[in-house]
Amino acid sequence: MKNLPKGGVLVKERKSIQEMEKELGLDKVKPIAVTPSVVEDFAEDENYWKDLYEETLAEIYE
Repeated sequence: MKNLPKGGVLVKERKSIQEMEKELGLDKVKPIAVTPSVVEDFAEDENYWKDLYEETLAEIYE
């Protein structure tokens, strides 16, 4: 480990979503088939589901 300056803080860089998925084997998971109504529901709040997925994945990975 590098010597930190006095009062320095070591911060671990977060891996990308793709790196986490690959290391957890999730890159091999096939998507499920969904109905058009489910697609509409997801499209209405696309960022919510994306952010939730990424936050949950990071928690599992750590």
